[in-house]
Amino acid sequence: MCNTFTLKNEDGLSFVEESLDRMKLLTIEMAKLNVNKPLEEMNEREKMIYYFLNCYKGIEDSKIKMMVEKDGVIQMLEKRVETISDDG
Repeated sequence: MCNTFTLKNEDGLSFVEESLDRMKLLTIEMAKLNVNKPLEEMNEREKMIYYFLNCYKGIEDSKIKMMVEKDGVIQMLEKRVETISDDG
């Protein structure tokens, strides 16, 4: 579901030291998330993906509701989604 890439020049040299972790690209195939997995078994990345896939449902979705109640980051996201969205 997740892949990490580093940027290198034509000679195969990294732009920055790989240990600095500043020039890596992380790709996530959100469609591969098991949306039926219980919230308690999801890691933080899975929860974030679930939120992005289902935020349009708002607190009508029981998992979104629980995440909004318990997770400060999700609470901030929920507020931001509400302010930038004209529709439900």
